[in-house]
Amino acid sequence: MPEKVSKDKVLVYIVRDGKLLVFRHTEFSYEEVGIQVPAGSIRPGESPEDAALREAREETGLTEFRVVRKLGEYAYDISPYRWELQQRHVF
Repeated sequence: MPEKVSKDKVLVYIVRDGKLLVFRHTEFSYEEVGIQVPAGSIRPGESPEDAALREAREETGLTEFRVVRKLGEYAYDISPYRWELQQRHVF
């Protein structure tokens, strides 16, 4: 079996006026993807903080974001969907 690819990812919890921004991808069923927060890959040479801000802008269309704090990070094995081990940075 091939070795899993390692990917650095960010998850962004956007809170405004005490409310958490969530969404769902309507091109997939709710059972497949559920409720999500902005997230994505960290690009080469990009810091996790910069990736979090970029993903927040790209996925919401809004621009006025700031990182309040990093909540932590953890490893997540996404197989069998992809043969991938993700290091997830949570903001």
